[in-house]
Amino acid sequence: MSTIGYRFKTWRIREKLTRKDINTIAGIPLSTIADIENDKTIPSGKTLIPLYEHYKLPITYILPGNENSTLSDDRKTLLNIYNNLDDINKKIAMSELKHILEIQELKKEQ
Repeated sequence: MSTIGYRFKTWRIREKLTRKDINTIAGIPLSTIADIENDKTIPSGKTLIPLYEHYKLPITYILPGNENSTLSDDRKTLLNIYNNLDDINKKIAMSELKHILEIQELKKEQ
C-alpha cells in the first residue's frame, strides 16, 4: 500500500505543482513539504485545507488512500456546485435543501 507522502507527492506532480506553488498557497515551509513527501511527518488539517480550497486536493485519497471515491457522480456534482458558491449562496442552498427534505419527510408520514 502506498504511503501518505507518496500519495501527496503523486498528487502534486499529477497536478503539475511545484513545492514552491504549495508553499505560496498554503504557507507550508518547503522543508515541511519535503518531510511530508518523504513520510517524515503527516500533514495536518491546517496544511490540507488550503490545498483543497485552491486545488481540490482529494483528502480522502491522500489520508486513507481511497483511490475509488464512494461518492456517486450526482453527489460529486452537487458538492462541486456547492463548493463553487459564495458564502451567502451556500446558506441559501442549505436552507432550500433542508426545506425540500422537510417536505419529503412530511409526504412519507402521510
